[in-house]
Amino acid sequence: MTDVTAKGMMDGWMDGWMDGNYDPRALLDRIIRSEEAEVPLYNELAAGAPNECLRRTIEHLARQEEEEIERLKALYNCLPPSSSRERSGTVGETSMQCTWFDRVKMARDMET
Repeated sequence: MTDVTAKGMMDGWMDGWMDGNYDPRALLDRIIRSEEAEVPLYNELAAGAPNECLRRTIEHLARQEEEEIERLKALYNCLPPSSSRERSGTVGETSMQCTWFDRVKMARDMET
């Protein structure tokens, strides 16, 4: 991958990040769709593996990818829709952040 390609990918991922239109649900949705696209590729690689050991290794990677997708979906469902989030720094936003941190902790606990 060239530096130009990598920069273009990062620019695409980070659209809206610096201009104040950051939506964590939209970013997570993009990540989830990207991860979901990898699973069929792993399955295709496993089907064409030259030996059993390599096939099992690739299938294991596909399962790990599926587990990661489930964790990302759980995190996505914990986030409030962007239209309901407050942007003014009020008490409501502070309580939302506390809930957010609790849910991130829950997602991390699910990983272990």
